[in-house]
Amino acid sequence: VSFSLKKVPPGVSPSGCTDVPGGTVVTSPFSLGETEVTGALWKAVTGHPAAARYVFTGKQVYGPTGDSPVAGISWRDAVVFCNALSASLERGPVYRFAEGAKVDGPVTSVLDLERLRDAVVTVPTANGFRLPSSDEWELAARYIDGTSWTPGSHPSGSETAYYEDTRSSLYAVFAADTVAPVRSRASNRLGIYDMSGNVWEWCFDSFTEEKAAKEGKGDEEASLAGKRVVRGGTWLGTAYRLQIGGEFGSRSDIFEQGQGFRVARSGW
Repeated sequence: VSFSLKKVPPGVSPSGCTDVPGGTVVTSPFSLGETEVTGALWKAVTGHPAAARYVFTGKQVYGPTGDSPVAGISWRDAVVFCNALSASLERGPVYRFAEGAKVDGPVTSVLDLERLRDAVVTVPTANGFRLPSSDEWELAARYIDGTSWTPGSHPSGSETAYYEDTRSSLYAVFAADTVAPVRSRASNRLGIYDMSGNVWEWCFDSFTEEKAAKEGKGDEEASLAGKRVVRGGTWLGTAYRLQIGGEFGSRSDIFEQGQGFRVARSGW
C-alpha cells in the first residue's frame, strides 16, 4: 500500500467563509496527503508489526472499497494512527504526552489519551506524520499560486461558490448515497483531492475559548470550547459544508459516520 504527500509552501491567505484578509498564516513549508487516509492504508498500518503495541478503539467504519477514505474515526484514533504510521516507516513519532503527564513518551493508546484528557503535544523536530493544523488545512485548500487564493465560500479547487451544485460536484462528493473512492473528483491546484467532500477531516487544533467566541454565538460558543477542529465536507452532508472557509468542531472521542482524516508532515 502506498500513499503520496504534496508540497505546500508557507504563506498568508484570507480566512473564513467571508475571506478575512491575512487570517490564515503558515510560516513553514509542510507536506499534506494527496488523499484522505484510505481503508487499505489504515489496515496496512494497524496490521504492521511495528504497530503491534498501538491501541485503537476498534470502532472504525470503512468505505465499500480499500480505495475509499476510512470513516468513523475519532480524533484520538487519528492521533494514534499518525504515530503508528511513523513507526511503520521508521520515522520519529510526532505526538507525545505533555510534560508532567502520568505517561511518558510517544502516544500509543487511545486509552491513555482518554485517561489523560488528551494532554498531548507535538515534537517539532520529529520527521514523522501528524494531523494538519487548521491554518495549514485552509491554506492548502485555498492555494492557487501563493498570491491568489480560492474564496472561502468555494469548494477547494472550484472557481464557483458552493451553491453552484453542478460545478461543486466536479470537485466534491456530497449529498451521496455512500463514500466514494479517493480521486473520484478533480484535485485542487496543488494536486490534492477531496478537501471539500467525501469525509470530514480532523485537524490537531482545539477550539480555545477565544476561538470559540469568534466562531460561535451563545449556546454554540459554549458547545465549541474544547472541541477539536473539523474541516471540509462529507458524502452524507449538504453543499453548505463544502466551503473551505468553514471551521467546525467535534469532541475528540466522537465517531461520526462521515468523519475521516488526512496526514501531514513538517517540511518537504
